[in-house]
Amino acid sequence: MYDLKEINLEGMPVFSPQGLREQGIGIYFTTRYGGVSNGPYDSLNLAFHVGDDLSRVSANRKQVLKKLDLGDRLYDLCQVHSDKAISLNEGNLSFWDNSAPEADALITQVENSALMVMGADCNLIILADKIKKVIAAVHAGWKGTLAKILGKTIQIIINYWNSRPEDCLVFLGPSIRRCCYRVDKNRLAEFTGAYGQGSYYDFDHGQIFMDLADLNKTQALQAGIPLENIVDSGLCTFCDKRFFSYRRAKVTGRQAAIGIIRG
Repeated sequence: MYDLKEINLEGMPVFSPQGLREQGIGIYFTTRYGGVSNGPYDSLNLAFHVGDDLSRVSANRKQVLKKLDLGDRLYDLCQVHSDKAISLNEGNLSFWDNSAPEADALITQVENSALMVMGADCNLIILADKIKKVIAAVHAGWKGTLAKILGKTIQIIINYWNSRPEDCLVFLGPSIRRCCYRVDKNRLAEFTGAYGQGSYYDFDHGQIFMDLADLNKTQALQAGIPLENIVDSGLCTFCDKRFFSYRRAKVTGRQAAIGIIRG
């Protein structure tokens, strides 16, 4: 019902579930195309911290704001691969005027405030309660997935905003997938310690491949989100050259997941 579809906004392709727009919810996953950066950041790099020309990053962000009709700013985070989630509310909006807080999930019910997390292989996830009109943007790399940041964020929304799991939708954007995410035995041991044995990893010719997207789905299911409310893009950032990938090219840009409650 809410499958992610690629749409082209004046040369800027994004993936978005169109069925939610009528309900006042905007969810977007950007690609690497449609911006003004060049070299390894070609072209829609949205991150200031990766070595790109800062004026080009600013121009890219302005294009995203304009073409996605997001208002005049993006609320992002200083992502530190943690399990920390914070709330954006009417009382702390001005905090972002000076610096982005250290965290990896951002939650709000404030209308017309666009939340953004970024990555170049990590899981970028948008969570939305379509009844209470609460939205969260979650960055879950391997450390965040191991720490179960998505499940913890869902519990915050359930406990603080009294959201019902059956009213919540979870969207998993492009990320590195099982086909390309190779880990060693020590890393696997960390995950089996946290999740137990399961079908989220495979052995192939002596190598171990892990499915972080599947583990994030598991967190959502364990939090009570119905399977039919979990929408996965199924796209691999390492395989698909439409996306930035840190494993494919260490010097690279960052794509984003963006969520907004429209007033």
